[in-house]
Amino acid sequence: SPMKVTIIRGLPGSGKTTFALKKVEVTGAVLIESDQFRTRDGGYVFNGAETNAINNATMKMARIYAQFGADIIFTGVFAKCDTISRILKTLKAYKPSGETLHAEIIRVVGDHPNRHRVPQRVIDEFEAGYEPWSGETFVFTDNEGEV
Repeated sequence: SPMKVTIIRGLPGSGKTTFALKKVEVTGAVLIESDQFRTRDGGYVFNGAETNAINNATMKMARIYAQFGADIIFTGVFAKCDTISRILKTLKAYKPSGETLHAEIIRVVGDHPNRHRVPQRVIDEFEAGYEPWSGETFVFTDNEGEV
């Protein structure tokens, strides 16, 4: 069967992580999200200076899992299409030879409490710069991450 990557994108507070965790339960895919590098001592710590290092770490994880043909679920804001393209290009380059890659892009939309306390002005900046991805699926979530 083809290797599958699911990219779950959306604004802070949209329900991305909750939706992704439910999808991981059903599919058994590996979850990669930048938030795992921003969680320390039980709390969320955002430091913009760490963003490049965190992006490099998540891509390194993706390359490792791709070499073994693992199904992967990515979550993040991913406002720009070039970010999504970079993820897909990397996975195509590192997947086992002869293996095909099936990609699904999901935009999660929901209005939930922002558990990471991202300032509204930052969310507004993300939203203003959001680029649509051709063929992406929209998922609207409630407070339990259900569609």
